[in-house]
Amino acid sequence: MEENIHKVGTLYVVATPIGNLSDASPRSIEVLKSVDFIIAENPKISQTFLKKFEIDKPIAEFHQHVSPFKLAEIMIELAKGFSAAYISDAGTPTISDPGSRLVSAAADMGCPVIGIPGPSAATTLFSISGVASNRYYFLGFMPKRDYRKLLTDLKDFPDPIIFYESPYRLYDSFEILIEHGYGDYYCVVGRELTKKFETTYRGTVKSVRALIYTKDEYRGEFTVLIAPPNLAPDPKMVIGPVKPSKVGAIHTWKKRLYKTSIK
Repeated sequence: MEENIHKVGTLYVVATPIGNLSDASPRSIEVLKSVDFIIAENPKISQTFLKKFEIDKPIAEFHQHVSPFKLAEIMIELAKGFSAAYISDAGTPTISDPGSRLVSAAADMGCPVIGIPGPSAATTLFSISGVASNRYYFLGFMPKRDYRKLLTDLKDFPDPIIFYESPYRLYDSFEILIEHGYGDYYCVVGRELTKKFETTYRGTVKSVRALIYTKDEYRGEFTVLIAPPNLAPDPKMVIGPVKPSKVGAIHTWKKRLYKTSIK
């Protein structure tokens, strides 16, 4: 007599674009089209992305305020053997987004939980920051309470710090940073990363604050990196504008650089 072994479904945690929909990976689209249903932080927000790639699947809503009963319903579907993909509003789920309860519940039930990597605002900003470090401390969204205590505790932290901030709190955040002695720290702010009006500001906390306020660019989503002055890019390594007299030298340099190219 053949033994009947019931298989539970698989939960995929799928990263989606943080702005530019072209950043969606072929694998993420393939997975979203293959699963039985999709779990979305906010189905209305996700519809634009899903329609773009002609993904038409049943959608279950899951956010930080969802009831235990809703979570139980999702777990029942996975227990039946149906596969699901979880997506947040943008970026990598559970990174400053809800989803940890969903992941832990599925794992505890014995479901395979597979991550489909992709865009993240924190790693995107870190990759273009130019800081002399191979690690950073990610704070997510700054807490509404104990903000000042947190900055006091991190004052001597040796690595870059990255956090997300809303346009409504950006002014206060810079004021608090300066108040707590971070004014001369190296700072990179990414506004609307990967989107049409993407802007990057670089300098000290003081100079970046002044630049953003001068341009009156308070709208959008902001990702902020601050780092001790010793981690700031070395000015001597910056080439700067190229003068016409240097074009010949650069051409020779390019020949040396590409001399091992496949012909």
